[in-house]
Amino acid sequence: MTFLAHFGLPCIIDSGLCAASAEEIRVINVAEVIAGNEGKRNHYARERNTASMIQKVVSCQHIEGLTGEGMWRLASLTWITKGGRKVSPDYWKAYKIPTLAYFFRKGQVKRRDLFDLPSSIAALDLPDAVAEAANEETGVVNFYAARRNSALPWCNAHAASLRKLVRDASKLRSNDQARFELAARIEKLPGIPLPSGTKPVPASQLLTPLIASLDPRSRFPVVNGRAEVNQLLGRMQLASHDLETQVKGLVGLIDRFGISDALMIDVCAKEIAEGAQDLPKAVAQGAAAAEGAALEEYDESERLAIKESGTVQYRHRHHKITNALIGIFAALKPEQGRMSNSRYDVLLRNYDGAGRDLLIEIKPDPDKGSLRIAIGQLYDYRRFLNNTAATDLAVLTIGKPDQSYMDLLLVDRGITALWFEDESCQVLNGDGNGWHSLALALQKGSIPVAAAG
Repeated sequence: MTFLAHFGLPCIIDSGLCAASAEEIRVINVAEVIAGNEGKRNHYARERNTASMIQKVVSCQHIEGLTGEGMWRLASLTWITKGGRKVSPDYWKAYKIPTLAYFFRKGQVKRRDLFDLPSSIAALDLPDAVAEAANEETGVVNFYAARRNSALPWCNAHAASLRKLVRDASKLRSNDQARFELAARIEKLPGIPLPSGTKPVPASQLLTPLIASLDPRSRFPVVNGRAEVNQLLGRMQLASHDLETQVKGLVGLIDRFGISDALMIDVCAKEIAEGAQDLPKAVAQGAAAAEGAALEEYDESERLAIKESGTVQYRHRHHKITNALIGIFAALKPEQGRMSNSRYDVLLRNYDGAGRDLLIEIKPDPDKGSLRIAIGQLYDYRRFLNNTAATDLAVLTIGKPDQSYMDLLLVDRGITALWFEDESCQVLNGDGNGWHSLALALQKGSIPVAAAG
């Protein structure tokens, strides 16, 4: 064990966090894979930038007035051009600048007049938010050149359907059923013909990168035929299923294995396929579940936990554990939810130094009922946060939860477990993605430990 004692308050960190155990190696952490690999970080940032740019462009348009070419132009904002294995440094000249000029009525742009991205963006005199987003590196897929040309007449032929997809994707909220329905609608569209007359390309290869970019909560996955994505679908036994089933399976990975949004899945599809244990598998087609079963007695643990939370003793312990946590992480300026629909206990902004927030639900007792309630509260509170896609989750208790609930939190749900070792609330420990980041920051001294209040 390694002790940190600044300003008189000890904080304990398990030394095993610094040298990954066999168990930690077994369970892949996608957030850590991205954080620790420059190429993955850049890839993920590029996809996030693309989503931001496309959402800002669409917010300035009248969707119902967009033509087939307008839909094709939107899709083209997701394209990159590769030279070998690397993204071409001039990819933005082919589609990004001409597309922005098209949408904001700046006339035709000649490629020979484009010298660098910032000056080209400035010359278009775009709305500030659009210009800021467009100045970043963008692009999701290397859509094949022959398909790019044949996609334009296809978009013209299906403009009405595409307008509805764009409209509905830009309004997606928490209910994933709407995402599954979008996938089913994409599946029904005819393939995109190729000039060579070979088998048409599925519409999903053109459209899922666009829908993924439009999704305000970043939960719709990219399913574009890329080898790494196909490898993951194969591991999940989804390769031969329809698009709706594939989307359901991939969305089900979010909040597991350190995955907080669907763009992470696209960036690390290969790593997830090779390193994730117990990947959810597709139910065999045609398999039928039992219609029903005899009613059993209800589990009363949640009711008892709610009843206990109303006692004076519970509130005193809740305040004590909250104050102790605030003392340790005072440098992060912990916040408390004040909105009627999101009265969360603690939010630590940018807790990892890389733009991610940590939402913490406090339950003094690590019992079954309290932990079940905490999980539901975390998911409900997070959907009202502005930084939803970059917010990690944690539960803080007095005493470590038993192993079955540690597995539920860490492995099944990707929720960090934090706990004070005893009622004195002076020794903090934990496990999971969020704890690793907090522990490393504490060891480096980048988060001072404040004195107890």
